[in-house]
Amino acid sequence: MFIFTVKHCPDGYTPFTEACYKIFTDEKQYTDAQTHCNNEGGHLAMPKDHATSSLLSYLARQGNPGVHYYIGLTADGNTWKWSDGSELVGFSHWAENEPNVASEECVVLLKGSNYQWADVQCSNSYGFIC
Repeated sequence: MFIFTVKHCPDGYTPFTEACYKIFTDEKQYTDAQTHCNNEGGHLAMPKDHATSSLLSYLARQGNPGVHYYIGLTADGNTWKWSDGSELVGFSHWAENEPNVASEECVVLLKGSNYQWADVQCSNSYGFIC
């Protein structure tokens, strides 16, 4: 098995497999966080596997452990979709009793549960990971 890594990431970004990641502790609503990432040339992070999820949890603890962080996962009706349009299948990292509210359509890494996933209202302001 070969794992290809990104050789060059913009300043402040951490390379991992084929992507670059950066924690932003300034709190924004989901759409503003997504726009910020787009303006940086990327998108909200999509931890589609255990290794990426573990890295993002590590970065979140290093950034500001008192902040929840948006990731690029939202509800589309009864289906969870990544910001690239693909459906959530296989790996997930939901905190206990999550997702739990139909009106909460965005997902954060939850600070109080070792950065497992929790559904939240998209109008809430949180940190984010590009």
